[in-house]
Amino acid sequence: ALLSRYAGQEEILILSPTSNRKPETEPLIGPFAGPMPLRILLSGNPPLRELLDRVRNVTIEALNYTDVPFEGFVEELDVRSVHGRNPLSQCYFFYQTAFLQPRQLQNLTVTPLPDFSLGTHFDLQMGVLERREGIRAQLEYNPALFNHAKAAETLRVYEGVLQIFVADPSQRLSELSLPAPSTSQFVRPERPAKPRITLPGDDTESKLVRIWENLLHVRPIGTDQDYFELGGNSLLAVRLFSEIHKEFQVKLPLSTLIESRTIQALAQILRLNGPAGNWSPLVAIQPRGSHPPFFCVHGGGGNVLIYRDLSRYLGTDQPFYGLQSQGLDGQQPLLTRVQDMAELYVREIQKVQPHGPYFLGGYCMGGTVAFEMAQQLKTRGEEVALLALFDTLNWSKLSAGSIRKKIYYELERYLFHVQNFLLLSFEGKLKFLSGKFRVLRSRTTLWKGMLSRRLSASPEGSMSESRLLARLWETNDRAGLEYVPRPYPGVITDFRPMKQYTRYNEPGVYWEELALGGQEIVTLPVYPAGMLLEPFVKDLAAVLEAHINRAMVR
Repeated sequence: ALLSRYAGQEEILILSPTSNRKPETEPLIGPFAGPMPLRILLSGNPPLRELLDRVRNVTIEALNYTDVPFEGFVEELDVRSVHGRNPLSQCYFFYQTAFLQPRQLQNLTVTPLPDFSLGTHFDLQMGVLERREGIRAQLEYNPALFNHAKAAETLRVYEGVLQIFVADPSQRLSELSLPAPSTSQFVRPERPAKPRITLPGDDTESKLVRIWENLLHVRPIGTDQDYFELGGNSLLAVRLFSEIHKEFQVKLPLSTLIESRTIQALAQILRLNGPAGNWSPLVAIQPRGSHPPFFCVHGGGGNVLIYRDLSRYLGTDQPFYGLQSQGLDGQQPLLTRVQDMAELYVREIQKVQPHGPYFLGGYCMGGTVAFEMAQQLKTRGEEVALLALFDTLNWSKLSAGSIRKKIYYELERYLFHVQNFLLLSFEGKLKFLSGKFRVLRSRTTLWKGMLSRRLSASPEGSMSESRLLARLWETNDRAGLEYVPRPYPGVITDFRPMKQYTRYNEPGVYWEELALGGQEIVTLPVYPAGMLLEPFVKDLAAVLEAHINRAMVR
């Protein structure tokens, strides 16, 4: 009744779980519940009592077919899941009485324990639970579509509907006295109005507008628009700051974009002739929040802009710091050993958090540095609560590989990009293609720098930004390959894609032999090179948040 009113539909499809226990599964431990689609017709403006009868009859009829596996049903209909979301319905309802209270079964004591939810695959999931204190309704929702206030309002209205059913079941559906829904509450949001363009206020802003428009291929750009929302990324940032350096003779670190994401903010820094303070490898991507800070080490490219979306999805209560490569400013020498990087980064994070427990992580080569940081902190007697390695291997175990293996590796890189693309919705595919096109354009900076380094004999001190980036990437990759990790006296949490490059499937490349405190493996629904990209980064953020919370409890 509630969904019909909000959606303006006379036909509602809701999924609800059925236990589906069978004699052949009796000796097995685990959940066997599967979703059951319930198609409810509300046509004819029925009295509430009749609507209740319709729902009951549909449910009883559907229960006759619980032996039909949901996967087979979906396959027969020739529909597929898109990015893990159900293809038939975005609404899920369950009523649960089991396992919510302690019970004694002969010699067996059953005690329910709290868990951390990793979220739901549905836009709305309503659960009605019988607890010791009474019946409780809880609503989980997709935060990309709804906010906390709207979810709370929905629960209040739902409670009102239930009271009307009890008080006057002869009332017809159209007579339900419900508050008018918010315009965006249960409908797809309308296309936003064209934003008002804020014009430049002085010559500095005008020059920046010209640089941004040429670089991002977006026109016009307002001085208050966000660099990342316009399609900017970490590699394009190298070209952006190179152009700024040419125009203003001011060299800014890439991390400036973390807090100064608009032309107005950058112009203010340039008017002051550069950012205040000394350059530091520690970047406060999101410094506020009540949780312990999470420190995340750069990948091979050396900068930390790749973690902006991950930090954003972890929320405003999770402090998030990135560690960028020394020498990224073009002034200091590059570090060539993982041990030296880790020693420097440990000193920097202890300026923010003098003592543990520490929460550390890193992507690819950055995970290798985080591993060595954890080793050094443990040696100093500090506690490491979480060591999160994102698609990180023991690179020292990789063989050089034949030409054939290298060619196959490049082919797999292409295939995995395609497979990530196929996981997405139509809208997601458009965003993914747009993002990949921007990455391709921005990677020309890196390729140009690599080619320049091989062909040019100019001294290192006169390097362009592209050559610096290329040299930094090569130095970091070499450091990761040469680092030989020692056994680690703690737990390693290994975040992996659901498939790995064939070239990496060699003995000893994973961490089980080195994790003396145990290994937790988290497999994400994404192929290699995708877990930090939209929209897959949401999945990484959800499981990372759960592991941070679990580590805090421990």
